[in-house]
Amino acid sequence: MNGLEWMRTAALAVGLASLIAGCGTWVKYPDDVEPGGVSELADFPEIDRCSHLVWDALLGEHLETSAEGLYVLVEYDALAEQGESGFLLQQYVAMVNTMDPALLVDERERLAYWINGYNAAVVLGVVQQYGGDHGFSILDSGIFFDDPVYGFGGQLLSLNQVEQGVLRGDMDHPSVSSATEDVRSFIEAAHADVFPDGQVDARIHVALNCASLGCPNLRPAAPFAYRPEILDEQLDEMSVDFASNDEKGAGPQGISRLFDWYGEDFVADFGSVEAFIEAYREGGAGDVVHKVLTLVPDE
Repeated sequence: MNGLEWMRTAALAVGLASLIAGCGTWVKYPDDVEPGGVSELADFPEIDRCSHLVWDALLGEHLETSAEGLYVLVEYDALAEQGESGFLLQQYVAMVNTMDPALLVDERERLAYWINGYNAAVVLGVVQQYGGDHGFSILDSGIFFDDPVYGFGGQLLSLNQVEQGVLRGDMDHPSVSSATEDVRSFIEAAHADVFPDGQVDARIHVALNCASLGCPNLRPAAPFAYRPEILDEQLDEMSVDFASNDEKGAGPQGISRLFDWYGEDFVADFGSVEAFIEAYREGGAGDVVHKVLTLVPDE
């Protein structure tokens, strides 16, 4: 076993131990209640920090950067196999469900929890649905982002409810406004825990991956998972990565559709979409054409 293999094995082993040890208060479900329903908190120590080492190790093992460096691709086939990596992906997503993010020590811990949890849920969703078909598109199912099947803190949510509600705070988004009162209350409280001053960090849009080539990349280098203690630095790095990517961020051919969809977030945080691009794009925004880039094919 070479040094890199040893480090990966050690990371996976330590990560599995962190799953067993837990982070945050774990949720114990009554025998007759499914995850996402009414639950009771088990008598575990209330730990206020969470390690994402398992997710970090999985990404380190199963990401591949394209030859030109513009795309970071997920090795879905390897994760779909009934082996250690597939098992650990499921266990990490289960851990996200069985802890209470409200107990994490601060906003950075909570934001890292939601970003990592969202990205892992997207990867798991693709693994479970594409069935080895390399022509699979997340658009095929029609409900990929709207099906409330992912557990966060004991509550089943859809990916849209996490992105639009918990992170963006858009309580009028159909995924949130159509939810039950209990789910809406959970989303509102979670959003307030992440952004207590009401100001959304627009850099979340470069951190969330949506399993499409046109989306921002997952992190291409270690640490692959978002870590609370260096979260601002990581978000800045990925803002540069996205804004400087002519094929998916901003360039002479146009700008990402993300700037169209979530322009109000960039305006509220940076003053304008142009200001964000100018701040993070290598070479500035001088040669950027402000039309929406043509969407590239989904992975």
